[in-house]
Amino acid sequence: MTVNTGVKGTLAKLLATEDLIIEHKNCQTASFDVKRRVLTLPIWDKASETVYDLLVSHEVGHALFTPSEWTENQFKCPQSYVNVTEDARIEKLMKRKYAGLPKTFYRGYAELDAQDFFQASDAHKLNLIDRINLHFKIGNYRDIPFSAEEQVFVKKTGDAETFQEACDVANEIFKFMKEKQEQMETVEVPAPKQGAESGAPAGDFIPAEPSNNDQEKFQEEINPEADIDSPQEESEVKQGESQTPQQPTGASNEGSNENYKPDPMEALTDKAFQEAVKELVDSTYDSEYIQIPIVDHKKLVVGWETLVEKSESFWNATECEHEKADLAKSVTEYNDFIKKSQKEINFLIKEFECRKAADSYARSLTSKTGVLNTTVLHQYKYNDDIFKRVTVVPDGKNHGMIFLLDWSGSMAGCLFDTAKQVLQLAHFCRKINIPFRCYAFNYAWNAFHNQELPQSERFIPQYGDISYANGFCLVEMLSSEAKKKKDFERSCLTFWRNVASNCSGNGHWYGRHYNFQHCPGLGLSGTPLLEAISAMHTVIPQFKKETGAQKVSLSVLTDGESGPASYFAERTNLFSGRLFENTYGRRCQLRDRKIGKIYEKEDHPSYQLNVFLENLKDRFPEVTTIGFRLITPRDAASYLRQLGYMGSLKRVDIAHDKFKKEKFVEITESKYDVLYVLPTNNLEESESIDVEDGAELKQIRAAFKKLYKGKNSNKKMLSSLSKTIA
Repeated sequence: MTVNTGVKGTLAKLLATEDLIIEHKNCQTASFDVKRRVLTLPIWDKASETVYDLLVSHEVGHALFTPSEWTENQFKCPQSYVNVTEDARIEKLMKRKYAGLPKTFYRGYAELDAQDFFQASDAHKLNLIDRINLHFKIGNYRDIPFSAEEQVFVKKTGDAETFQEACDVANEIFKFMKEKQEQMETVEVPAPKQGAESGAPAGDFIPAEPSNNDQEKFQEEINPEADIDSPQEESEVKQGESQTPQQPTGASNEGSNENYKPDPMEALTDKAFQEAVKELVDSTYDSEYIQIPIVDHKKLVVGWETLVEKSESFWNATECEHEKADLAKSVTEYNDFIKKSQKEINFLIKEFECRKAADSYARSLTSKTGVLNTTVLHQYKYNDDIFKRVTVVPDGKNHGMIFLLDWSGSMAGCLFDTAKQVLQLAHFCRKINIPFRCYAFNYAWNAFHNQELPQSERFIPQYGDISYANGFCLVEMLSSEAKKKKDFERSCLTFWRNVASNCSGNGHWYGRHYNFQHCPGLGLSGTPLLEAISAMHTVIPQFKKETGAQKVSLSVLTDGESGPASYFAERTNLFSGRLFENTYGRRCQLRDRKIGKIYEKEDHPSYQLNVFLENLKDRFPEVTTIGFRLITPRDAASYLRQLGYMGSLKRVDIAHDKFKKEKFVEITESKYDVLYVLPTNNLEESESIDVEDGAELKQIRAAFKKLYKGKNSNKKMLSSLSKTIA
């Protein structure tokens, strides 16, 4: 049977009336961590729905009613005895708490009994503790015999309300059965008759037969074993009594060993049940449960003011004339770009306002008033509609935008053109008063500056948390918090310079000619995209709090797959108790306790990204996610096929044809609300016609077509983007 662990976990939480942490792992027995409030359940994949619900309800009963702390003097009997009496108590309390559970317990135990889980086909031959166990589990449909003397213990077991009372009953049953055991083992031997009277050789004797059938009720002794349901991990007789090797029932050995005292018999049905339940477990299943931590915003984000201050201080300190000249050159080139970008910015504003107006019209409500419309009053004889109308347009929600920019080494070839798109979007947001943030995600900043942080500002990991301690950081490149135009332009220029200097390196990479260096700590590094998406759980609430935004558009600009995320696990060796970073892999399952959902395991980072995006959408349904995947034309086909394999794209061939024709493709089937796949060589829109001197007419015409096609493709994408944002 396929087990929906999420559903069963929710069932356990509902039964416990507490937000327990439910973990399904590769283990044979259930356990409950009182401090962390973690209920660990095996995967009983071979159990039916009814049996699974029974087992979950049973374990929740222990989590609710079995105390976490106990003392050794609470019970002086084998562990299995307390298991039996405590099981009866907690199942009684669960049935009392939930009126529907008696039916679940009845059907579940009936099914297990039919599969001989208790190994109790002849109940009348079992000892007292086993018959009590059967009575409280399957006694509703099977007649379990008890003598009048034994009925006292049955009633006491059923009346137990506290754990101590259950222990006391177990001790009493143990004492009663031990006395019976000793009576059976002490056999009176009559004096033998001598000589011919006896008919037997001297020295021989005939043991007396027991006067009752008690011996049939007792089975051979077995060693006690640990049980999942007991609060104690040991099985010992009372202090002062010695355990001896197993002995068969029969004549007493007191003559040969005065100190011999047999162990009391164990609850065989309890042991049989526990062993049988282990066979229901899926031994191939195993999981590590990972959660996204909510941390202090300041520990994840470097503010734009800090970035501008450190960058300007670094560049102002240069004494190289070539660097000074290029710094001045960068100002001119930035201003030229912004001037040329006004067409695209205005087009995006126009599209956005049209979409916004259309949305307002669709939400408008028209109703009649009680005021006569005098202009149509003359129509009263044949028209009833002579009253004035009023149109009410509900207020739209406040928008906000967040940009995540890939700051990895592979972006060097297209980072500058990508940054231009971001700058255009930032100016668009500023003109129409949409609050925004632009973050570059990388490992480099913290690796360089983290030593400056005091201990109180460093990230303190917890068990199972996604790791932010490996250098990950969000650098705020642009922000609407730069209210003054001067401050905003300073941040834009700082962004322009840091991007351009990363693209140029120390020379003339990718056609850039800036010889100055980027701000220390902003070198291109890896692609911690999964960590960046995780960080949005902290950033988005803070952003909404600061700006009052009700709808947030999250745009992710990247050219590759995310690196594998890490999480904090616990060492079990000499470093026990210490946390270490482990790679997020095939055993890991993302868990969100706030919404009560556990996500499917995913091995590859591409699939893990889908899990993280799905969780983000579940946690923040008001957020629209927009992906910009930059890719070389030769890699487009393989990437689109990959989307098809993941179920994010139905028709790969159609998408690829559109990509080649229109220089982009819009995909609405991925975990992003909208995913734009863009070629890296078509990001920068050309403003001139590239023809050689003396070109023929057909060559000029082809150049015009190319220029127009590029502009048209860009406008199509901008139109689609404005629709998504609005």
